[in-house]
Amino acid sequence: MPNISIQLPLVEADHSVEVCVTINGQKKQYNYRIEIFPWSACRDSKDKAACLRQVIDRYDQAWQLVQIGEASAREVTLMFRQVPPS
Repeated sequence: MPNISIQLPLVEADHSVEVCVTINGQKKQYNYRIEIFPWSACRDSKDKAACLRQVIDRYDQAWQLVQIGEASAREVTLMFRQVPPS
């Protein structure tokens, strides 16, 4: 799937972004969700990669991971796209 980049204003955690596009006259809508995951939630593991993998695996299956943002010492930002209904 081709990708495009869209500059967004500051988005708070747990907010959704709706993107509507028109392709050859046909409108399509895509929904995205930004989540800020604090590393302090990784109490069971010091391995951040393993902890993040668990968070993603347990996330609502109606949403697909699209991007893992740059991590800081305190948190990491995750972006999910809503899976279209079958």
